[in-house]
Amino acid sequence: MIKNYPNIVFIIIDALRARNLGCYDYPKKISANIDEIAKEGILFKNAYSCSNCTDASRTTILSGMYPTSHGILGHGGNWRGKKIGEVDTSKLDTSGVKFLPEILKTKSYTTIAIDWLGRWHKRGFDHYSGMLSKRKPVFFPVKKIDRRLNDLSRKYASYKKSSIIDDATSITNYGINLLKKTYNKKFFLLLHYWDVHAPYAPPNTFYKHIDKGKLSKFFSSLYNSLISKKDIITEMKLRYDASIAYVDYEIGRLIKVLKEYEIYDKTLIIITSDHGESLDEHGIYFDHHGLYDVSIHVPLIIKYSHYDMNRKIIEFVQHHDIVPTILDILNISIKTKKFDGKTFLPIVNGKINEIHNAVYCEESLYQKKRCIRTHKYKYIMAPSIEDAFCSVCKRIHVGVEELYNLKNDPNETKNVVDKNRDIRNKLRKNLIKNFF
Repeated sequence: MIKNYPNIVFIIIDALRARNLGCYDYPKKISANIDEIAKEGILFKNAYSCSNCTDASRTTILSGMYPTSHGILGHGGNWRGKKIGEVDTSKLDTSGVKFLPEILKTKSYTTIAIDWLGRWHKRGFDHYSGMLSKRKPVFFPVKKIDRRLNDLSRKYASYKKSSIIDDATSITNYGINLLKKTYNKKFFLLLHYWDVHAPYAPPNTFYKHIDKGKLSKFFSSLYNSLISKKDIITEMKLRYDASIAYVDYEIGRLIKVLKEYEIYDKTLIIITSDHGESLDEHGIYFDHHGLYDVSIHVPLIIKYSHYDMNRKIIEFVQHHDIVPTILDILNISIKTKKFDGKTFLPIVNGKINEIHNAVYCEESLYQKKRCIRTHKYKYIMAPSIEDAFCSVCKRIHVGVEELYNLKNDPNETKNVVDKNRDIRNKLRKNLIKNFF
């Protein structure tokens, strides 16, 4: 039992896939600070989001509820690629969902968020930053190449006119200034970093981590040049990794201040992402639609001095388990609150072996699909052919139904649904039981 509640620093790195961090065995040295926190804490090897878009995922992360339970299914007023105005929050408003900061306020926490999403995401925060700054213009090469790649590049090229995402330096500076004012109080600090989200535009200096000190050869100079699809994909992967290095550096600055004010060991630190990112896998370029592991396998690291260092948990956990776990760590009981997620503290303490034997994820933004993932198989289904059609890529990805043997095919390249009908039927039944 914790007698004195710890400070809580909750870091969400938008669009960061687990596989690009050193602590998840990525060979490039781009995440030294995050990796060090993982060594001092607990790393969850098999953590998954419940949705692959930000509004839905963020709501799940802070509520402990599935998207179908809290009602936020799409993102930014969009559903399956069609503008429908404001997100429908009627279910969220009437369901009695309580967000983590709302709960913590009842325990005298000062609650702070550095984020610009606004709307219902502000609930429970004493201080919500809103927009802090604007990024510099970013140019993408978009000449005649693969149509899907070209269309998406043009979409992100629009950031050059009106970028609305705060950069990591602005977020960290703002966070440090607030820490200096509240470090002697009990606080919950949420920082939402956006730089790993497209258009992947870190300061030039961060290319040195991955390109031997050289700048990206296409960076902001070949917007009107005729270059190949392969060159663009190489460029974007370079930018993505450099963006990770940038955010990692800024997290290091934040950690340094926690140590300087002697509150690092008194602080519960959580690091995760809202979803992953597809850089070219499955013909999905620089986006996060699709229920493949590149888009739903997320990092999850928890560091707190009460727990052994350098632990790795291989059992399944999901975003909706985070809030129940935090409340369990704090020994806060919410008798009237029922979560979809479960505390994974009993796994950490060695009392049980697992809380989930499978994970479930859904998407309803550019296509409507659901998936179930076990350690060996993943089954993805759309309710109909129309639901399976991707409004971004103008096609159906693979099929209305997909089945992957993850032991033999971890990159999910071979759909074996027709050859494994018994497995398909079993997983489909389980998926429908839990989702429909």
